[in-house]
Amino acid sequence: MSEEVRRWPRVKALFDGALNLPTEQRAPFLDDASGADEGLRSEVESLLAAHADAGSFAEGAAVDALAKDADFT
Repeated sequence: MSEEVRRWPRVKALFDGALNLPTEQRAPFLDDASGADEGLRSEVESLLAAHADAGSFAEGAAVDALAKDADFT
């Protein structure tokens, strides 16, 4: 089993935990939860950034324009 596969449950748990916190509380949470494991912290921060980017994409003008053109009734 690869290191990435073994690490995934920990990454997911920290991502879920951080995601449920207000943005300003995430860094202290990750400080405590990841300890000296900078790779773990970096991976979780990368997922959080991707999640934030995906959220803003889904709320963007292109999606709004498509929704106006679609007939959902």
